[in-house]
Amino acid sequence: MQSIRLFGCIVCLSFLLYSYVSVQNQVVHQQFKLQPLVKDVQKLKELNRQMFFEIQQFEDPNQLMLFAQNDQFRHLAFPKQTHIAKLEIKKSEEFFASNE
Repeated sequence: MQSIRLFGCIVCLSFLLYSYVSVQNQVVHQQFKLQPLVKDVQKLKELNRQMFFEIQQFEDPNQLMLFAQNDQFRHLAFPKQTHIAKLEIKKSEEFFASNE
């Protein structure tokens, strides 16, 4: 009787160990699939940082003043106050209240 219990315990322990190893293999397999994606995300983040830096440099007021002094952009002028159009944007609550 004890040998049957011992055999049953060994079978249960073997099954649990097998399922644990199987789950670990699945986890490792998924990690291998994720590695190229993680590298792509890191590359995109780095590219995003570079583009943000370039935009900040381009939009710098000193840089814009240098552009204004450049012959290529001499024909551009500041707009007159009469040429500036102002748009009023109503908040959605006010818009819906006025349309009822």
